[in-house]
Amino acid sequence: MMFSQKNISLPVLALFLSACASPQIANIKYMDNATLKQAEETSQSPQQVCETASMAIARANKEEFNFFAPLHLQQASENLKKGQDEIKNQKTVAQGMQYCFKVSTLIENGMTTKAKVESSLSDALAELKRLKKVDEGKKFSNDIQDYVDDVIGLVKEIEEGSMNEAMQGQAELLKKMLALEVDIVLAKNLNPVKAMLARAGDEDADELAKKTFGKAETELKSARKFIRVYYRNNEQVKKAAATAMRKARHAYYVAKEVETLTDLKPEAAEEKVLYIESLLERINRKFNKDVVIGHSLYEQTSIIDKRLDAVLDASAVTKRDLALIKQAYKDDENRSKSAAQEFVLQNKQGETSPSQAVTDRSRQIPVDEAKITPPLAEQPEHAPVNDAETVPPVADELKQTPVNNTETAPSVSDETKQAPANNTKTATPVSDKTKQTPVDNTKTATPVSDETKQAPVDNTKTATPVTDTTKQTPVNNTETAPSVASTARQAPVEDKLPRSKRAGY
Repeated sequence: MMFSQKNISLPVLALFLSACASPQIANIKYMDNATLKQAEETSQSPQQVCETASMAIARANKEEFNFFAPLHLQQASENLKKGQDEIKNQKTVAQGMQYCFKVSTLIENGMTTKAKVESSLSDALAELKRLKKVDEGKKFSNDIQDYVDDVIGLVKEIEEGSMNEAMQGQAELLKKMLALEVDIVLAKNLNPVKAMLARAGDEDADELAKKTFGKAETELKSARKFIRVYYRNNEQVKKAAATAMRKARHAYYVAKEVETLTDLKPEAAEEKVLYIESLLERINRKFNKDVVIGHSLYEQTSIIDKRLDAVLDASAVTKRDLALIKQAYKDDENRSKSAAQEFVLQNKQGETSPSQAVTDRSRQIPVDEAKITPPLAEQPEHAPVNDAETVPPVADELKQTPVNNTETAPSVSDETKQAPANNTKTATPVSDKTKQTPVDNTKTATPVSDETKQAPVDNTKTATPVTDTTKQTPVNNTETAPSVASTARQAPVEDKLPRSKRAGY
């Protein structure tokens, strides 16, 4: 079919030529139609359209379109450049806007393609990451990059719509990538072993220590076979490589020891060295550690010596730690006992508040209310008290002198309001009662604060202090001294007891 400029407009022809110049992206015709429709219906300015296209390219670079959608990124970049050039010319502004609109369309479709790639080529993508991780020394970077390019080729096939071809290509590519992974693991773990065997060969180990050298070569082959099967079991791979390395080092050092026994035949010299090593290994086996074979005889003895020192040091540390543990156990046990005792005490106290606890304790003590002076705040309405039955101290009851306590002594704080008193008859201190003269305090004033309500009090048998009652002379204190607030308006009370009882006989 022949095309001419008369039948095809310039923008459509440009889009068609650009599509032919690069690999065909699936659904490209649909995107072209959508682009033309956007250009006809847009209300944006050419500058705004170009700016949007540039932002779409930046997004594509951030999403790694160079790997996940390279064809979309390539064509989008080409369309952006053409659109920017066309917009500069007033005559081709419309075509330039179409190019810029196509950029955004390609990027949106590229995001969909990226999701398909991540799902369809997940095995190949995972193997690429594993190869880069295994190749720690970056010795296979070129080989890995070749496989990266092969995976990008599969991605392009998906962009073009050839999904089946891409999946078949992935299966073949995975085999090669796995083989490369095995080679990397072998090289990383067994190359040092091969180098050590080469050094043993330089010492003529193949001649001077044929038996040992042969075992080292056999162990290397065994390790290689093992790693080819279990190349992803890092721990087992390292153990196999370590065993092969020990055999190779053994061959190297045995060869060097044999050289010092040149007077002996090689076979006899080798057996001698192996016998010495067996004796050293017999000692080393007691430590339950790795074998010391693979080092010089001197180094083997040094290793055994260090392990013995470690055992002795560990024994001392163990004893010290055991003592610390025992002490810590005792401390914990003591703390537990203390905590248990505190818990028991708290339970005994109960859940009462501190004020309630004080109240409860006060109720547990027997109290003779007849001998307790009430608080000042409660005395104005104090009920009459009959102290005629107050019992004197037992020790002094038989020798107590008669006391006529018809009136109480006033309190010091209320002396300013007391009635005139006969100071010649004021009671002497307790310590001087042995020589005290009779005192008449019948007219002593009582405190003013309670004069109105205080009832008569009969304190004819009020007890005298224990220490001074044995020698006390008769005192005319017809009334005992009440508390500070309870002496108001007391009426004199006559001592009506028989003379025999008043005399204390």
